[in-house]
Amino acid sequence: MLVSPFIKHSGLTTGILSLVCFSLTANPSQATLVDFSSWDKLGDVYTQPGEASLSNDNAIFQDDAPLGSGFYNLSGNNPEEASPFANLQSFLGLDSTALNIDAQAFEGSAIKSAITAKAGDIFSFDWRFSTNEFSNKDFGFLVVDNKVVKLADFTNAILPGTSPGFQKNTGFNTYSYTFNSAGTYKLGFGVVDVGDYVTTSALDIRNGNIQQVAQEVPEPTTILGSLMALSYGLLGRFQKKT
Repeated sequence: MLVSPFIKHSGLTTGILSLVCFSLTANPSQATLVDFSSWDKLGDVYTQPGEASLSNDNAIFQDDAPLGSGFYNLSGNNPEEASPFANLQSFLGLDSTALNIDAQAFEGSAIKSAITAKAGDIFSFDWRFSTNEFSNKDFGFLVVDNKVVKLADFTNAILPGTSPGFQKNTGFNTYSYTFNSAGTYKLGFGVVDVGDYVTTSALDIRNGNIQQVAQEVPEPTTILGSLMALSYGLLGRFQKKT
């Protein structure tokens, strides 16, 4: 059976266009889950798969009178000193005064880890700050390398309490951080007592992930031009043979 040159050419053209369409499909971005329970811990930290909760409640002293000692303590461990000994800051790789944002930080708890990222990757997580404070600005924070990002203090906590009985909280919020360049980043989270050693605050972290930037593909016009040139070349040879 004879096949007309038109049908042959059309079939070849269709194949070329299919290849073009396939080539113009970019690789989708991927998300990698972050398990906060595997991070290094300091102070009063409780974890379960994928989540971490931190408080600045001392397990021995009565931080929230008339409630008993350690009422809000999560782990049985005491928060770590931030002053006069900057143990908390040292754990996070910070300068000794880095947590004195609104006033002097006295003690707190933290987690940390290192993450490798590419330029454009996005680190996101859900967080909630809970507190009994009404004057001193205890706060929860994120650390990216040596930079402290304050998430919230008591002035942001406008919702009624959370378990196990905090007076107020922020509710869960989502925060995203975009990495500007490729490399390994030191990340951390913490909560600190500001201005004194009493009155408890806590930070809950969950749903962490790193959204990896999609792999780059050649410009569509470049692909299209190259493939069309190849198409005409093949058609020319085919026509000479026929």
